[in-house]
This record gives sequence, C-alpha cells and structure tokens, in this order.
Amino acid sequence: MKAFVDKDGCISCGLCVEICPEVFRMDADGIAEPHVNTVPE
Repeated sequence: MKAFVDKDGCISCGLCVEICPEVFRMDADGIAEPHVNTVPE
C-alpha cells in the first residue's frame, strides 16, 4: 500500500502523524506528508 496526503485537503491537525508516525510527518509548511515509500503492515 502507498500512503498519500491531499495537500489541498490537509488542515494541519497532526492526526495522521499522531496515529501513524511510522508513515507520516509534518513538512516545513505544517502539512502532513508520507515519509516512507511503502506502508508497513
């Protein structure tokens, strides 16, 4: 599976990072982004 964040829909709440820090992080603009190529199982 590949993770994706719609940058236009992200409200910068941090929920993605809180729920799954292995996959998501906040970028310099405060928008969530995936930081791995494949989601671990």
